[in-house]
Amino acid sequence: MTQDQIEKARNLIESMGLWEVDKIRINYISDRWVQFSCEKKVCNGPTMIRNVKHTIRDWIKERSFDEKVETELQQFVSMLKQRNEEIIRLRRKEEHLRNLL
Repeated sequence: MTQDQIEKARNLIESMGLWEVDKIRINYISDRWVQFSCEKKVCNGPTMIRNVKHTIRDWIKERSFDEKVETELQQFVSMLKQRNEEIIRLRRKEEHLRNLL
């Protein structure tokens, strides 16, 4: 194995269990309904799904559906990035404790 292949394998192993934030799927179900989904980098891992609908409350507040979709997508990505950061932080703690043994 070359050094480059070893580095790629190491990066793949380190990314396992993280949310694939760069591969979010966006599906418009109707003119007033969109669905975001994101998978975890594990075999048969969970999929996080968020449905966004244009509601009467949005209509009363005069909030456009496109504006709502953009803000909801930003919040969805932000939430997944925070979860990834927490997973990485906990892995570092585990590694530190293993090194103490």
